[in-house]
Amino acid sequence: MLEFRNSEQIHKNIKPAGIAGFTVVFVVFVLNSFLLKTSFGQSINQQHTAPMVYKVNSVPQLVNREANEFPLRIGYTQKTELSTKSNSGWFFLAGEKLYQWQLRITNESQSPLVFYFDKNLKSANANLVVELSNGTKKQSQEMTVSDSLPLAYGPVYGDQIVFELTVEDTNAVYLALDEIGVLYKDAFGFGTSGDCEVNVNCEEGASLVNQKQGVARVLVKKGSGLFYCSGSLINNTRRDFAPLFLTANHCGQNATEADYAQWIFAFNYEAEGCENPDTAPVFQTLTGARLLAQSEDDVSVDSDFKLLSLLHDVPQHYRPYFNGWNRENSATASGHVIHHPDGDIKKISSYTLRPLSTAYQGGSENPDAPYWRVVWSETENGHGVTEGGSSGSPLFDDNELIIGTLTGGLASCDSPLTPDYFGKFSFSWNKNGTLANEQLAPWLDPEQTGVMRLSGLGYDPEVLTAYFMSQHRKIIVGQEVGFTNLSSGNILDYEWFFEGGQPEQSTQKDPGMITFPRSGNFDVRLVVSNESVSDTLILDDYIKVSGSIYPNPVTSSFTLDFGKEFPENPQLILFDLRGREIEFSTVKMDNKLTINPINHQNGIHFLHVITADQAEIHKVLMIK
Repeated sequence: MLEFRNSEQIHKNIKPAGIAGFTVVFVVFVLNSFLLKTSFGQSINQQHTAPMVYKVNSVPQLVNREANEFPLRIGYTQKTELSTKSNSGWFFLAGEKLYQWQLRITNESQSPLVFYFDKNLKSANANLVVELSNGTKKQSQEMTVSDSLPLAYGPVYGDQIVFELTVEDTNAVYLALDEIGVLYKDAFGFGTSGDCEVNVNCEEGASLVNQKQGVARVLVKKGSGLFYCSGSLINNTRRDFAPLFLTANHCGQNATEADYAQWIFAFNYEAEGCENPDTAPVFQTLTGARLLAQSEDDVSVDSDFKLLSLLHDVPQHYRPYFNGWNRENSATASGHVIHHPDGDIKKISSYTLRPLSTAYQGGSENPDAPYWRVVWSETENGHGVTEGGSSGSPLFDDNELIIGTLTGGLASCDSPLTPDYFGKFSFSWNKNGTLANEQLAPWLDPEQTGVMRLSGLGYDPEVLTAYFMSQHRKIIVGQEVGFTNLSSGNILDYEWFFEGGQPEQSTQKDPGMITFPRSGNFDVRLVVSNESVSDTLILDDYIKVSGSIYPNPVTSSFTLDFGKEFPENPQLILFDLRGREIEFSTVKMDNKLTINPINHQNGIHFLHVITADQAEIHKVLMIK
């Protein structure tokens, strides 16, 4: 299992020259092995190359969003050929006796990006980290992937995205960035839905606090096209937590097996309360699915459903809920839909008129028709509707059971009383065809119990799971870090310990900002407990604190501040963007080093700092 995260990127952008358009730029400058002696008398035998660099500077046009696509396209992918097979991008971390491959994506497109990888990371000690920077703003997400499963990451926005693969043996691993997805500028999702929409944690969603945990946003990939949809985890009569996921067939209609393997499912993408947040919430992702069953392609005769099996079990710390269902051909007088309109955070829309059984986009009642016709009602906090990106979302009756999946309609914030249409769960059960891959029945009732209604399934709240993620993982001396508590269960007490941090301990659920005043790699520990049980999570060397460089840009000399403690025998290498070694002298004062480059040229330089605890690389812009 590889831990795949992003954290603060402390370096600025590398922007090599390139031609207009979607351009690949390789920076391949190789230094032969050399012997460098610092002012501390220590010798280092090192081999370096510059990071591999790829520039994205195309601006996607919105022509496809104006087309009559079903669902709306939100972007496209571009093939790339960037891999660890190249000699460029590799660094030897002498202090840790490890090798690191760096791929830097410079994003000048002003668009969100998605990354699709091919890999073979069988080395037990392989570690893959992604770091984001966007001017002064920082953003981080976490994704855990199995070594044997597909790897995709995004969508994220940043002016620079850096992937770092750290291994013991360069011959034992393979990592390739096969495709980069570029989204339209208005398709990142957050804050883009209509102002009539209602956040799921408003009063309207009070009865569905479990059910919302099963709903996820889906970043659909079909060939080179990218789309947003919604869908839900769904329970089966074995009640075995099988990762079954229900959405609409028109989401990725005719997608290939390889396409499904790169779908990205984002859970818990929602506001904490009723108000829209100022910044995008953290979400948790899984990559990959396989197709189990689907309806025919013609929505005029079928119920437009698709059943998937996720390639990865949903981690318990995601707090997943496998929604229940009602396969009776009936609807209650009230209910809800939970969805991700336009790819935005999770919303809820409500109906208070009994849905009508009709054909798709029909108006007359037909009990045997495959769709529920739903008209949305105004509620206390808005008049929620559906939008592009809501396709595939689950329709719940007033028993909080799924009775349909969204196909489409004309409802909008400007026309909230126009109907939407949901493929009936009862029709999808066994009426679209006779084969197993045309029905829900064989997969959701594999024991053939004949049950008509099945309740949802969640994990036992008495089972505690300690889990957290940080706002940043790589920081500079003196910087603050925020931690997000993602623990689950009936927790009464929290105990945090931050090695090297100030404060060093906290008993709050959310510990606030923690400052790290010295360089090094530091553990973080969280213990969650109640009267009877506890769980502990310890992440070794989780926060990596490097020295602070100033001033930057540099006109003559610059200072490296190690913080509270000066490391024993630090070793330094200074080289330019072409990989040429630059001579320098140093002066130590307290816990700082003043570095005086000799005969340097204008431009970007790299300072490689190696201590007993860590190895770090700083980018310095030198101006004469």
